[in-house]
Amino acid sequence: MRTLLSLCVIAAAASSTFAQDPHQPPASAATKKYHAYRTTTTQPPFGLTRVKGLIKKIKADSENNERLADKVYNSLSNQEKFTYAMLHGEDFSQNCDMMPIFQDEEKKIFAYPAGAWDDESTWI
Repeated sequence: MRTLLSLCVIAAAASSTFAQDPHQPPASAATKKYHAYRTTTTQPPFGLTRVKGLIKKIKADSENNERLADKVYNSLSNQEKFTYAMLHGEDFSQNCDMMPIFQDEEKKIFAYPAGAWDDESTWI
């Protein structure tokens, strides 16, 4: 068991070491500008005040997930449910390594939109 755990720790350390290439040039101004545009978060206006108030009242569970109670969620209108889904990721998922800015990001087409909620919360 200890051998397996040691191998996992070494593999994790090695992967984060290789992910950070010190020889790679810093991101260009165009890449930084496009990254900021691509990761901009907007807020839908449907029931925004009510939804934000409900989100503030949510208490985290033992795994740091922050889910709205089913009874409260079902009381929301469809528009308010949309706003809630766009503003609040319920499930916590920690990523210890910061997500990199891709070189020439403005020249790429991504298969998925940029992660919301600082890449730490998700919808499963």
